[in-house]
Amino acid sequence: MRTLGINISHNASICQVTDGKIDFYYEEDRFNKKKYFIPTREDCYFKSIEKHVKEKPDHVITASFDRSL
Repeated sequence: MRTLGINISHNASICQVTDGKIDFYYEEDRFNKKKYFIPTREDCYFKSIEKHVKEKPDHVITASFDRSL
């Protein structure tokens, strides 16, 4: 089973796990050259997904953090 995790808060990143083994982990700011990249409505494209996710995952999980409590 292949699971893709996408963190869309501070230090946006992706991680893919297949059968309990980490395939890769990438912080998005390494790909788009924007330090401390946080996706916004105007700029939410993850270049790391385009470059490294070759096969459709079985599950996609997203994580975020909201400080507006």
